[in-house]
Amino acid sequence: MIEFGLESLSHADLAYQWHSGFASSDENISRLEMEQCKALAANGKLVVAKRINGTDIPEFVAVIYYDVENSTWVLGGLMTDYNVRGKGVAQVLCSLALGRLIALENPFGRSERIVSHVARSNDRPKRLLELAGFQKVASMKSSRETDEGEERWIDEYELKNRYVALEMLKKWAANWNLPLCSSIQKRSLLTLPPGNNIADWHAIFEVQQKYGT
Repeated sequence: MIEFGLESLSHADLAYQWHSGFASSDENISRLEMEQCKALAANGKLVVAKRINGTDIPEFVAVIYYDVENSTWVLGGLMTDYNVRGKGVAQVLCSLALGRLIALENPFGRSERIVSHVARSNDRPKRLLELAGFQKVASMKSSRETDEGEERWIDEYELKNRYVALEMLKKWAANWNLPLCSSIQKRSLLTLPPGNNIADWHAIFEVQQKYGT
C-alpha cells in the first residue's frame, strides 16, 4: 500500500534523511537543510508518498514541497524512488501539492506567481510541469558546478496557463489515483488533515476556472 499525504513534524527528520540521501546521489537535486524540512512539515507543505509497511517508520518513495518566497510560490524538490518511476506516483504527488497550494492559498486571487526551478539537465519533471500549465520563462547560472566541474544551469518554469492547470486539477480531484498504474492504484491511499477535502478543492478549481479568481 502506498499512502499519499502530508508529512508530519514528528517524522520530518526521517523525511530529511531520505531526501538528503537521494539528493547526494543526484546532482540535479538541491538539498534542503534539516530546519527547512521541519518548517515545511510544520506548515503542511511537505507532501510525500510512502509505503505502509506495518511499522512506525515510514518508507518514503516520493517527496515534493511548496513554499512562498517574496510573494512567489515555489514548487520544488520532486524526487521519486527508482522503483516507482513511470507508474504515475510523481504525477499524483505533483497534483496533490499544486492542488493544495491553489485551493488553500489562493495565489491566483492574490496575483502571486507559482514557479519551479529545474536543472537544465533534468528532463524528468519538465513534462509534468508542462502538462500542468507551466512554461519555461528564464534560465540562470547556478552557484553549484556539476560533478565534472562544469557550469550548471537552472531553468525557471512559471505557471502561465491557469486554465490548463485548473482543468488538470479538476480531473485529478474527481479521481485522484487515476494516473497510477493499475498495480499501485489498487493499493493506494490518500490521507489529508481535517478540513482538507478534495471534493471541496474540485469546487474551488471550477469556480477559479470559470471566474478567473
